[in-house]
Amino acid sequence: MLSVQIKKAERKDIDGILSIYNEEVENGIATLATEPMTPEDGMRWLAEHEGGNRCAFVAVLDGQVVGYVSLSRFSPRGGYDRTAELSIYVAKPFRGQGIAGQLMAFILRRAEADPAAHAVVSIITADNTASRNLHEKFGFRHIGRLKEAGWKFGIALDVDYYERMV
Repeated sequence: MLSVQIKKAERKDIDGILSIYNEEVENGIATLATEPMTPEDGMRWLAEHEGGNRCAFVAVLDGQVVGYVSLSRFSPRGGYDRTAELSIYVAKPFRGQGIAGQLMAFILRRAEADPAAHAVVSIITADNTASRNLHEKFGFRHIGRLKEAGWKFGIALDVDYYERMV
């Protein structure tokens, strides 16, 4: 298992974050986004993750961003403000080496310590077995499936919802 430094995401980390995310946009199903994020998109995304229970952290190994985790707004409706959507991404060459688990443990400790956080939700494509297993390992509960709700690379994808109270 690789041990990484986890720190608050900063402007200087955007290139690393976008490299990881855009690789998944272009070649994977961990996100159903179909257009890569631009540096401007990345800066807006980072600005949305700078306060309260909306945050982003990067995993750094030898000065390189090798993964990141974020808690995002689940819905713009005020009644959902205590619910955050979790996202974890790890660069392909570093997958399967414990980085996602380190990021998950870190963000859940942070959410548990935050009085503004009550629930963490993840939306996972059903074929993403590694992500589903990670969430279940950390006590997330599968709460439902949307059949063929996603579409990418010419195939329909089921989408699973997971939740964990913090």
